[in-house]
Amino acid sequence: MAKKEQMLISCQNLAFRIGRKEILKDINFNLRTNEFISLIGPNGAGKSSLCRLLLGLEKPTSGIINRKENVKFSYVPQVFSANELLFITVGEFMCLNKESYCKKRIQYLLEQVELERKKDFFLQNLSGGERQRLLIAKALLKKPDLLVMDEALSHVNLSGQQKLIELIDEERKSLGFSILMVSHDMFWVMAKTDKVLCINQSIFCSGKPLDISRNTMISDLLGKEFTQNLSYYHHHEHHFQTKE
Repeated sequence: MAKKEQMLISCQNLAFRIGRKEILKDINFNLRTNEFISLIGPNGAGKSSLCRLLLGLEKPTSGIINRKENVKFSYVPQVFSANELLFITVGEFMCLNKESYCKKRIQYLLEQVELERKKDFFLQNLSGGERQRLLIAKALLKKPDLLVMDEALSHVNLSGQQKLIELIDEERKSLGFSILMVSHDMFWVMAKTDKVLCINQSIFCSGKPLDISRNTMISDLLGKEFTQNLSYYHHHEHHFQTKE
């Protein structure tokens, strides 16, 4: 029997400014348990700011964010930027924080992101793509209620992206968490997404991926090539093709 979906986060009339610059306005949407939402829009549309607001890393200028009690977040940004952590090893990084993690699960996740042989490497000696894979492993280790990914795979090659997508999907099915993903990659947007939010300061349209691909407003804002890609990937059964 399928789990009953519950409200995880609800945003009402959310607005965010930095000085005189308006970043977000009139943001209204709900995110439920076991839901996968993709966030798309042009550069500077406020996508990353919205993620940070939902995570509590920024405070809204106005509006309300209601979160389920004791909701647990995992956040994977676009770039690993914690310079003070670069002199610890991969294994040490996976064991950070006060939580007690199962050694077998750490080993499993490192194997899945192909870093098990680099457990004793310092983070400073990893490539950008390896660091991103490590961040995803750490995010999954926390067994979150909501996994927030902000262009998390931009430094990972296509073959690596496919493996990570499959891993995240398996973990989502097993643990039942929700995903909010910012991405320009149509493979990502179309593969598993339940709902797409199109944002340019405010949410100007939302819906299922195929419905979004037919929306002329998207084409006007993001270009015809973008919406053609949306439709293309939807109709090709969400398969990922990589070059050998």
